[in-house]
Amino acid sequence: MQTTDKREVIITNTPQQVYRFLKDPRNYLGGINGVNVNSSSASFSVFGFGEIRANITNLIENQKIVIYSRDINTSLIANLQKIEDGKTKVILNVVSKPECGLLKTLAINQAIPKLLDIVAKSLKQIKYDEMDK
Repeated sequence: MQTTDKREVIITNTPQQVYRFLKDPRNYLGGINGVNVNSSSASFSVFGFGEIRANITNLIENQKIVIYSRDINTSLIANLQKIEDGKTKVILNVVSKPECGLLKTLAINQAIPKLLDIVAKSLKQIKYDEMDK
């Protein structure tokens, strides 16, 4: 069973700032322990699942980021659109078709809306000064 979910957020940061923020999952996965990131992947530990690895792929600078986990066959897609006054519309999509047993699949499907809410909330809280570091 495939699950999809979507959130749209308009924030006051530029697409360049949002892109830099989203390229580092530590910025928005603060509630998850042990997030490790390098230039092309992230890994983190989730209770009941163990280590989950995800690749940061399909980067289109200042426009799109895809984080895909083969472990749980799930993608987080962020599309960035510049709008008036230096603001950015961020369209977050999750597409998931896990094949890891009924209970884990149900857990993943229940976690997707929470994940999107966490990412959307984090985007709304970023500060201009933090993004210029």
